[in-house]
Amino acid sequence: MHPASYVSLTLWLSTAGLACDEPPSSCELRNEEHAAVAAFDRCLQAARAGDPGSQAEVGLMYWHGNGVSSNVDEATYWVQEAAIQGHIESQVFLAKIYREGIRLKEDPAESFYWSGRAAEQGDVASQFNYGL
Repeated sequence: MHPASYVSLTLWLSTAGLACDEPPSSCELRNEEHAAVAAFDRCLQAARAGDPGSQAEVGLMYWHGNGVSSNVDEATYWVQEAAIQGHIESQVFLAKIYREGIRLKEDPAESFYWSGRAAEQGDVASQFNYGL
């Protein structure tokens, strides 16, 4: 984030009453939850229409339970849909979670496959992992 943007964001948060030491009220928490659900719904529409960036975002929202209940199967499905379309960050994400067994069973073959797809697109770390 550009330093000027950070200063602007900090100033906006402080004037909005959100950058304080007091815990947020239940009303503020409900508003944040509502905003997260609305964001999920918007992303899901775009993901269903085939947008790979939105598919990746929906996958991560499912992964982290942001705006929706956490669901590893749905997360993996949407991230994989994006990865199939060439979304490099999704390919790298899949390679990592399969390599390290993060919330899924380790699967070296899947990890190798997704590392290879990302490496083919020029991802340097994947090229290293893939052995290029």
